[in-house]
Amino acid sequence: MSDRFDSAYDALLATWPHPTTVAELVTPYGTTHVLCHGPEDGPPVLLLPGGGATACSWRATAAALG
Repeated sequence: MSDRFDSAYDALLATWPHPTTVAELVTPYGTTHVLCHGPEDGPPVLLLPGGGATACSWRATAAALG
């Protein structure tokens, strides 16, 4: 990724609801970047971005669900 993309992504990530944690999950298919928001004992919900979007597109939904 480019430095410009990384900077824009980090700026959007800073607007996510707090607390949000970032994790890198290693799988047999490669490493997956994950954003976690909400109570740890709550039911997990997986939101997958589409159309070339990033996880940052789920900011408002994560806030409502978290």
